[in-house]
Amino acid sequence: MTEVSSINAWVGFFGVILGSLISTLGVWLNNLFHNKRLKIQLEYERNKNLSDERKRKLEDLYLTTKHWANAITGNALSLNAVMKGKLDYNQHMDLFIKSADKKAYDFNRIEMLLRIYAQEAIPLYNGAIAARTDMNKVEIEHKFAYENNLYDGEKFLKPFISKQIVFEKATEKLLDKILSLLKEA
Repeated sequence: MTEVSSINAWVGFFGVILGSLISTLGVWLNNLFHNKRLKIQLEYERNKNLSDERKRKLEDLYLTTKHWANAITGNALSLNAVMKGKLDYNQHMDLFIKSADKKAYDFNRIEMLLRIYAQEAIPLYNGAIAARTDMNKVEIEHKFAYENNLYDGEKFLKPFISKQIVFEKATEKLLDKILSLLKEA
C-alpha cells in the first residue's frame, strides 16, 4: 500500500504542478490579450481626441476667417459709399473705427491655425491676401486723390468693385476649402 500511496502522491503532485502551469499559462495569455486590447483602445481614443481637436481648430479657423472677410467687405461697402459721394471720408473712417473695435479676427491666429491644421488651404489664403492687397492699392489711390482734391470717386469705383469681387471669390474658395477639411476631419 505504501507504494500505491506513494505513486498516488506523485501523480497528485504532478497534477497540481500541471494544473498550476496550465493556470499560469491561461493567466499570461489572458493578460497578453487584454494588454493588446488596451493598446488598441488607447490608440483609438488618442486618434479620436486628435480628430476632435482638429475639428475644433478648423471650426475656429472658419469662423475667424469669416469675420475677417466680413470686416473687409463692410469696409469696402463703406468706401463704395464714399466713392459714390454718399459719405465723406471722415464718416467712412468713423465707421471703420467702430467696426475695428469689434474686431473678431486676428491675422496671427488665422495664419497659425492654417499652418498647423489646414496647410492645404494656405495657397487659397495667400490668394485672398493678394486680392486684399489689390483692393488696398485702389483704396490708397482713392484716398490720395480725395485728400488732394483730385476727387472723382466714380473713377475709382469700378476698379475697386472689381477688386472687391475678386477678394470675395477668393475668400469664398478659402472658406469652402476649410469646410471640406472640416468634413474630412
